[in-house]
Amino acid sequence: MSPELPLADTAGQRLQLWAVAALVSLGVIAVALALVADRRLRELARVPVTVTVAIAGVDGREAVEAAAARLERLPGVAFVEPLSRRELEDLVEPWVGEGVELLPPMPQLFDVTFNPGIHPAADTLGPKIEELLPGASVSVPPPPRSEGLRALRNLAAAVAGLALLGLVVVAFHLARTHAGLDRDAVALLHQIGACERYLRRQLEAVFVGCSLRGALLGYVAGVILLALAQTALRVMTTAATEFQLRPFDWIAVTGFAVLALLASLPALRAGVRRSLARLL
Repeated sequence: MSPELPLADTAGQRLQLWAVAALVSLGVIAVALALVADRRLRELARVPVTVTVAIAGVDGREAVEAAAARLERLPGVAFVEPLSRRELEDLVEPWVGEGVELLPPMPQLFDVTFNPGIHPAADTLGPKIEELLPGASVSVPPPPRSEGLRALRNLAAAVAGLALLGLVVVAFHLARTHAGLDRDAVALLHQIGACERYLRRQLEAVFVGCSLRGALLGYVAGVILLALAQTALRVMTTAATEFQLRPFDWIAVTGFAVLALLASLPALRAGVRRSLARLL
């Protein structure tokens, strides 16, 4: 419905337009950051962890296979791979020099790979291996540093939620406050026979149209900023593919803009009703 009341050029309408645009743009960027950080965290969690177990006194094929079979009993182990004599020589070559023959006793090394999502701790894994193979020692790689990604995901999700809440508050406050600025036009229309329902629909049409334009403006601005950021990442780093938005991410970003607009509609209507209740 096209509004007939002269409210489209008021200061309140311009303020609502830019406030909605800023909050939608902020929310779009925050949702994109949260999605990228969450996907990267899930990718890191799926990377298999491989620990190295050293066992002294294991000599011969049968002894190596028996030790590997015991290590495979550990919870969450995907497979165990014993290092060959040549692999051991390549491993220690940087320290002892090229072509130096290894002399016994030399501990047998095993690469123990766990299933994706399992990250054993050294203080708990060591005693378990010691029970299976007395005298064994274990080297556990440090877990991937994900504190920054986790903090970014949580912060971005919080900002997106606050942007959505801010849109509702701004919509209600501006509709309640600035709908009363044209009290003369509203009073005149009411005196010549316009019912409250008609006036309410006219005011709602004005504010909904303004919110729609602001949401579209904020969405476009947010998408442009995200596209520029991705282009800059491609130029500056080779790891940019890890932080690129995928088709589902763009759908989610668009969904946030639509959700923000839909969430503000009840607040707009409530603000208009509150304003008309004071004017009439």
